[in-house]
Amino acid sequence: MHPYSDSSLFVTSAFLTYVTYTVLFVSLYVEVFYTLSFFEKGSLRRPEEPPENPRHPKPLPDVTILVPCWNEETTVEKTVHSLLSLNYPKKKLFLFLINDGSTDKTWDIMKKFEGHPQIRLFQKENGGKHTALNLGLEHVQTEIVGSLDADSFVHPEALLRMIDTFQKDKDVMAVTPAMKIYRPDSLMRLIQHAEYLLGVFLRKAGANMNALYVTPGPFSLFRTIIFEKIGNYKNAHLTEDMEFAMRMQHNGYRIGNRSDAYVYTVGPKTLKALYKQRLRWTYGFINNARDYRTLFFNPKHGDLGILIMPTAMFFLFAAIFFSGIALFTWGKDIWKGVEQLRAVGFQFPDFSLPTWFFFNTDAIIFITAAVLALTLGILVIGKKIGGEEPRIIWWDTLSFLLLYGAIATLWNIAAVYKTLTSKKVFWR
Repeated sequence: MHPYSDSSLFVTSAFLTYVTYTVLFVSLYVEVFYTLSFFEKGSLRRPEEPPENPRHPKPLPDVTILVPCWNEETTVEKTVHSLLSLNYPKKKLFLFLINDGSTDKTWDIMKKFEGHPQIRLFQKENGGKHTALNLGLEHVQTEIVGSLDADSFVHPEALLRMIDTFQKDKDVMAVTPAMKIYRPDSLMRLIQHAEYLLGVFLRKAGANMNALYVTPGPFSLFRTIIFEKIGNYKNAHLTEDMEFAMRMQHNGYRIGNRSDAYVYTVGPKTLKALYKQRLRWTYGFINNARDYRTLFFNPKHGDLGILIMPTAMFFLFAAIFFSGIALFTWGKDIWKGVEQLRAVGFQFPDFSLPTWFFFNTDAIIFITAAVLALTLGILVIGKKIGGEEPRIIWWDTLSFLLLYGAIATLWNIAAVYKTLTSKKVFWR
């Protein structure tokens, strides 16, 4: 045996303990901070409550919704019908359907709406979502403009509620919705369902502290003048919605949220499809954060710069670190088991009574329990404001807590690798 093996093992164990405590403390701190920010402005209210001023004595603004489409033949028609069903004056709502070089029947389906008084059709060669949005922006003449991905559907009251937020706060230049998964009919969609409801909570809390760094493609709205002030969409590592939000924050503009403006999106059904989507998102976050690195630790940008952006990056790399440690530990244990099997053959585990009645009182156990309990509490709040019915067992929540951390490591590692090696990611 190497004379320093025991010493090295002790140092390694101490280092891992220190890192674990650090990650758990930061996690608990951030969760508490988000929770306090959420309740700071009385954000917990029943989702069925109408806006404080439902009659809208102020004139409602004209609104244009851009719908960029690329190979969305299975959902685009339903998307358009959901927009046409919005509870909003028909003479004030305009839809721009933009075909970005689809190779399926998307354009044929779009032409069903040709001649509709609220709808204009555009067709162009494939150039990416940001080019489709920019084409639409060239023709917008309304006070408010938004976009809706062609695989998403809006709640009939969503637009009216988001306009209410604009009218209550003139400093708000963009409003984000509450996104939910449409028909979570597979394990991956169940996991996303819980994740998105967690996002409903986090987005509302983030808006309360003006710390949102994404304006999601499914139905984020903007005052049209913001594009005149800071420019149109960019390729932005295939995450134009994230880059534009960071650009808004960089220039000091406020992004709000409406937690009862529900938008339903069709989430990836399989692990492979989810991996591709999240690889693009994570890669986009890393690279857009690098482009806007002046946001980090900058008091000028408040909670976003001091806490939210740094901890988001911290957790990404912490997850990769712990996943590596877990794989190493499992591999070592498996190898140890194989060696034992070779030496003495199979033996039943020892389930002695002291093992069953032993309770670990290490502080790390209590901190971990606190983090998990607070995470569960946040998920419950997210479900409440997301309009979900209470149940004894939430399979989506259970699936999320058990599996999400493990599968997220796949795209986290891939995104970091592709960034370091300057390799590109693709839309699908």
